[in-house]
Amino acid sequence: MSGVEVDTPAFPVGADVETVDDVHDGRLDGPLYRVVGIQGVLRDVRRVEAATGELDGTELRFVAAELRPARPMTLRRHTAQLTRAAAARWRRAVADDDEDVDTLAVLVDSAESLADLVLDPATAPEDGGIAVCDFASDLDDAHVVQIDTAPSTGRVRVFINDGAVYDGDPETDEPPGAQYRGDGWSDGRRVWSVRSLMTGETSTFRATGQADAAAQYLDVVASNLMVWTDSDPAAGRCDECGSATEELVSRQHGPACSLHPDNCVGAQPGQSS
Repeated sequence: MSGVEVDTPAFPVGADVETVDDVHDGRLDGPLYRVVGIQGVLRDVRRVEAATGELDGTELRFVAAELRPARPMTLRRHTAQLTRAAAARWRRAVADDDEDVDTLAVLVDSAESLADLVLDPATAPEDGGIAVCDFASDLDDAHVVQIDTAPSTGRVRVFINDGAVYDGDPETDEPPGAQYRGDGWSDGRRVWSVRSLMTGETSTFRATGQADAAAQYLDVVASNLMVWTDSDPAAGRCDECGSATEELVSRQHGPACSLHPDNCVGAQPGQSS
């Protein structure tokens, strides 16, 4: 994943993150960082002190692509460390007959957070050596799914809906083959919407820009037009398709017209009004 792929809202100020290297290595005791500043695709972070939950040390700068959302197991470990440290301070305060209300508040808050992390079904599944994050690309708004594995992960099978797009061990097998790109997504195309101010209907096109989307829309409009010259104003015309014929069933009618022989069951061509 390249830095330019990460969308601007990814990893906002206040987000808890880890480095790609720690996630890929499956490191369980790595530092937890918190985003404190944003400049384009750059993220300024500070380390979260496990014993106090406060930000510690100087700011570090990463490209957003070098970061990943903090894994649930990392958040559980840091919250548990914070709870343990607060409990130790409270015990010391009790032993000294000192009412340390602030420490008690930290202890209660961290204990509640730890309970949420452990019991919340959204974070209950253990990280089996795999970290997954998704975001919208800044390049073309495509949904990007990034999967990071550890050396100990083993075999991984990736599905998109009902189709397997990868099945192997990222550490020992060859990397995935040729990248699949759907028709119409080449040349930096993205989805554009065009609304008709006459009908109010909106159409979508895979286009390289506004002009390309408008041109595709006009091509569709033109393909649904029927144009003719009024060389004989007195000649009868079909009210449905505008063809210059007075015959009820005739191949002179347009192919989509209900009076074209192909669209009339049991009718004989050449029947006149």
